[in-house]
Amino acid sequence: MGIQDTFAFDSDKYARNLNDKEKCSDRQLEEEHHEKCLKITACSCGFGAGIAAAPLTLGLSLAPSAYSLLQVDVLEKQKKLIEEECKARKIPVPRERKRDFGIGLAAIPMPYRLAWNRLLVRQL
Repeated sequence: MGIQDTFAFDSDKYARNLNDKEKCSDRQLEEEHHEKCLKITACSCGFGAGIAAAPLTLGLSLAPSAYSLLQVDVLEKQKKLIEEECKARKIPVPRERKRDFGIGLAAIPMPYRLAWNRLLVRQL
């Protein structure tokens, strides 16, 4: 998902791409669903880390946090469209796996990790 999708998401175009069985097979649909779950977790963690790092960065981390929040909104919409397409194709909706959540947690952006570590070192 690029910057353009974040600020101007076209749900109709995305749904048309999902409807095309030649472009998006049932297996690809399942993989897309898992990818969206992973990215939602990662962006949510990035948002939280940016808020937590705001005092340390004098508020500079709030801009990426706002962007992460926008991404979560778009990813939720995409995930819902994928689930609707699964129901339309009469295939089971993929369940959210613990692995998706764990990998998403590990994908917290490095600058936030560094800021968090620096904050902890100052407190010790």
